[in-house]
Amino acid sequence: MRRIGLFILNMILFMNTQKVSGGELKFVKTITAPELNSVYDLALQNDDLWIPDYRNNQVLHFSQDKVVRSFPGLPNPHSVALDPEGNFYVTDLHGNMVSKFDPKGKRLLQFGSQGSGQGEFMGAVCVRVGKSGNIYVADYKNHRIQKFGPQGHFLKAWGKEGGNPGEFCLPHGLALDADENIYVADRKNGRIQVFDPEGSLIRMVNPKQLIEPLGVFVDDHRAIWVAEITHHSILKFSPEGNLLFSFGENGSNTGEFVTPTNVCADKKGQLYVTEEGNARIQVFQE
Repeated sequence: MRRIGLFILNMILFMNTQKVSGGELKFVKTITAPELNSVYDLALQNDDLWIPDYRNNQVLHFSQDKVVRSFPGLPNPHSVALDPEGNFYVTDLHGNMVSKFDPKGKRLLQFGSQGSGQGEFMGAVCVRVGKSGNIYVADYKNHRIQKFGPQGHFLKAWGKEGGNPGEFCLPHGLALDADENIYVADRKNGRIQVFDPEGSLIRMVNPKQLIEPLGVFVDDHRAIWVAEITHHSILKFSPEGNLLFSFGENGSNTGEFVTPTNVCADKKGQLYVTEEGNARIQVFQE
């Protein structure tokens, strides 16, 4: 299998003087299908993937790298999340709604509408579900995060437009760690902000390598992975925010990306990268 070289010691990152240590990632495979048009997010459960196909208004369920089921008729599905029971949650980006479905596709819950009030959205761009059953939504153009209970009832919101700590400029991706702390890819502020489950700011990851982060993921070691679209790259940071390595560039070959939108890892340490531009998922092994 082809090996993808990462930026190693003494290699210059992004054409500046920042030097990083690194290593290698082993390329594993590419996952795609004729039914798949655009990829902004994914959810993993064991070896199965749920992928919202935004432009085709459907969610695709992949098993063993093949589509085994499609859930059509879901308008503007931009983000997907799973709960421990296998139910999946989908955001309707332009309809400003979040829906919950059982594993067979039966709608169990729906909430949200357009606006700036409690429980309303101006771009429901990302959804994540905690072990508590609470639901977190990145409210894109309202520049805030909203938290809902398991039945979709509004609990709280935090954030407003701005660049100060706790403020956002187009929050895009979300991730949860084991303590249900919320990591927010603060897109136009070029940073990751970390909050506790009640919305109190814990810290910011604001290194100069981040310009426009779209997706964020926290692994079991609390390392922070970021999908960064300016350089079409994936970056890995320590829990303290120190850059560990980065890889990728603009292109359609193996190890290259066109608008990487999110990143996540499974229990085997395999890294999944979604690409909007290439309509595929590339898988790597650390």
